[in-house]
Amino acid sequence: MAFLPLLSICLPCNGNWYQYLLTVVEQLVYFVLINKAAYIHRRIVNIERRQSSHLFPNSSMQMPA
Repeated sequence: MAFLPLLSICLPCNGNWYQYLLTVVEQLVYFVLINKAAYIHRRIVNIERRQSSHLFPNSSMQMPA
């Protein structure tokens, strides 16, 4: 805790930056929300890929040279 006043002098936020640190519970909530959003995004991307592969079944094949 002795380093907090020194850091507050160096950081341009009036020395109150450590009062705004998230609690452990808040960090867990944000972690869960970010993971849930990433999961939903992955699902949407996979659905879009499957739908586009049905429209263009040979799109994964390369053109002959």
